[in-house]
Amino acid sequence: MVGGEGVWQPNKKGFKEKENGVVEFSCGETRPNCVLTFHQKACAVTEQVEDSSGRYVWDASLILARYLLKRYGGDKEGGLRGKRVIELGAGCGVCGMVCALLGGDVCLTDIDTNCQLLEMNVTENKEVVSGGGGKVCVKEHFWGHNAADLGPPLDFVIGSDLVFDMEYFEPLVKSMVALGDTHTTYLMCIENRWKDVTEFFFDEVKQYFDFEMVPDEDLDPVYRKDNVHVYTFRLKTHTHKRT
Repeated sequence: MVGGEGVWQPNKKGFKEKENGVVEFSCGETRPNCVLTFHQKACAVTEQVEDSSGRYVWDASLILARYLLKRYGGDKEGGLRGKRVIELGAGCGVCGMVCALLGGDVCLTDIDTNCQLLEMNVTENKEVVSGGGGKVCVKEHFWGHNAADLGPPLDFVIGSDLVFDMEYFEPLVKSMVALGDTHTTYLMCIENRWKDVTEFFFDEVKQYFDFEMVPDEDLDPVYRKDNVHVYTFRLKTHTHKRT
């Protein structure tokens, strides 16, 4: 099943859960004949890891993916074609793969134990993504470390469901700052599970970014949830780079 306790079960047009932890995600009206396939749980990885959160498709990733399709799909001016995109904490790679389908030059990043799952999903979707004109690669990235190796500044920095453990907020924000500049578009989809945790994140991020919530009416009308919101961020002009 899609990850999470008490998780929102879309069972809606464009989403299908199959056997062996595989999910299919249709790209809707923007790409009506395109279906992306994602493996969960990284069955090919034998080592035990304490944090398995990156091995499931979470609600926030589906909501952000559908927003990306609505906002940047259809070869609209100002779209993703040819743009350099990085996904932080990519997990199964849903959002980054959508960006590649829309023509982006995408790098999916996560910790080393999740990269094999990402590679599996890149291989699974290679033909579909290439049909959209994009490219996708996988790189290991620990937040707060060696962001310069990822070739900043990027055009887009995206992430979904990264705000759940306060221990990681400082290195996450450090990577966000290091990966972009004032021209970079940052998009994050945040599930507000615990009010104090979410507020702590925004207290950390507001030192370096201006941000605003995307209105619910701008999201996909089906893929939305009361406690999940998409935010755009812009690096403040006076921000000192934290490399």
